[in-house]
Amino acid sequence: MKYLGVDSGGTKTAVGLINEENKLVEKRSLATDVKGGVAEIAKNAARLIDEIFENQGLTYSDIEYVGVGVPGSVDNDKGLVLYANNLDFLNAPLRDEMAKYIPLPIYLENDANCAALGEYFAFKEKEDVDDFFMVTLGTGVGSGSIINGKLFKGFNNAAPEGGHMNLVPGGRLCTCGNKGCWEMYSSGTGLTMTAREIAEENLDSLMWELAGGKIENIDGRTPFEAASKGDKAAKEVLDKFFYHLGVALVSVVNLFQPEIITIGGGVSEQGDILIDKAQEAINNGSYTKTSRVTRVVKAELGNEAGIYGAAFLRR
Repeated sequence: MKYLGVDSGGTKTAVGLINEENKLVEKRSLATDVKGGVAEIAKNAARLIDEIFENQGLTYSDIEYVGVGVPGSVDNDKGLVLYANNLDFLNAPLRDEMAKYIPLPIYLENDANCAALGEYFAFKEKEDVDDFFMVTLGTGVGSGSIINGKLFKGFNNAAPEGGHMNLVPGGRLCTCGNKGCWEMYSSGTGLTMTAREIAEENLDSLMWELAGGKIENIDGRTPFEAASKGDKAAKEVLDKFFYHLGVALVSVVNLFQPEIITIGGGVSEQGDILIDKAQEAINNGSYTKTSRVTRVVKAELGNEAGIYGAAFLRR
C-alpha cells in the first residue's frame, strides 16, 4: 500500500507519495493561497495529488487514506481546523472541502505533530524508542511529542505548543497575542529580531557588512556567519539565542522526560554547534542529569518530515 501526505503551511502546500518501503517517491508543491481561504487550499492540494497520480500511473484505489498536516489546532472527529493563524483559519471545514475532490478518508493533524511523527518513525528504524520529542526551529517554533509510542495531543488536540510556552514574562509580543513566547526568541524570526537589535547597538559589527549595510538584510544566518569570523556582537546574539533555547529545552526534558529530542527547521542547518549547545544545556540543567540524560539529535527528514508524518497518521 502506498501513502499520501499533505503538508499545508502558511507559505507552501506540499503533497508527497510514500511507497511500500516508506520512501518518498514524488513530491509536488505550490504557494499556499491563503487569501483564497479553505476552499482554494483544499482544491490546490487535490490538484497536486492528481498531478502525482497522473505521473505515477495511480488512482485513488491505490491509496487507503490521505493525511493532512496544518499549522494549527484541529478537531479530526469533526474535520475542522479550529485555529490556524498563519492560514487565517477559524473552525475551517477543511475535510469537507477536500472531500469534494478526494474520495477517501481524510485525517487532519497539526503539522508539527506530523513532523514529529515522521521523524519518530525514521529514528525508530535505527533505534527502539518510545518517548520522543521534536522541536522545529523555523519561522516559528513547532513541537511534537511521542509518549509511549503514541502522539500526545492533549484534550484540545493542540498539545504540545512548545513555541508558545512563556519564556520571557512580559517579553516580545507574539503573533498569538501573548508576550514572551519561546517562539519569539528561538525561531528564525526571533533570532533575526535579536540580531537586528544588537546590530543597531553595534554599528561596527561585521553583521552590517554581510548585510550590505541594510538592516532588513540581517537574518538568522547572519550572526552565525559573522560569529565564525570573530565578530563579538554576533557572538552576543548567539549567546542569547542558545541561552533561550537551552532554558526551553531543559523545561521540555523536565516535563516530558523524552529519551530523544530531535531538532529540525531552517535554524538547525547551521551546523553541529546548535545540537552541541542544546545537549550541553540539558546535561547541566536536567533534573535527571545524575542518571540517564535525554539525547539531542538533528532531525533527518528536513522539510519532508511533515509529509511523512501526515502519510503515516493511521500507521
